[in-house]
Amino acid sequence: PLLLVLGGSQGAAMLNDFVLENLEKLAKKYQILHQTGIDNFTEVSAFATELTKSWTAEQKKWYHPIPFLQADMKQALLAADIVISRAGAGAIFEIANAQLPAILVPITDSANNHQRENAFQYEEAGACIVIEEENLFGDIVINAIDAILENQERKSAMAKAAATFANPEAANVIAKEILKTIS
Repeated sequence: PLLLVLGGSQGAAMLNDFVLENLEKLAKKYQILHQTGIDNFTEVSAFATELTKSWTAEQKKWYHPIPFLQADMKQALLAADIVISRAGAGAIFEIANAQLPAILVPITDSANNHQRENAFQYEEAGACIVIEEENLFGDIVINAIDAILENQERKSAMAKAAATFANPEAANVIAKEILKTIS
């Protein structure tokens, strides 16, 4: 299964650290596509290269750091089985539109605590598991990933909840309402 880790264009140091600290455990079970953030890519890649230097060529194929998924985001989401991400509104709706189960790690000190509120609202809809930054430990996250991916019913239920949350027709509904008010 493909684990997609998203930290945004700037990356998320905490998610990068988590991946690197748990790379060996994660790569035993999952392929990892890791969006490091543009400014963090060189450092993360160098550290990962050092960590994996004793790995076989086959093992090294399981970890793919990338600076930023822009044009390739759609393909990455289509290929992914699960996403670990921050909880910005844009990230959540991209994940929801892709109908993927997710583990969200909201920024503790985001403006007006919006990431935390976003994450828990998405979790309440049934589409994700929220893991707070202070609980971002290997066993906790890996157990959460396993609990989703090893239970097809749960994975499907989360995907359906994500699809419902996404509401892809929202833009059309809003545009129609605006047009009604100006005609």
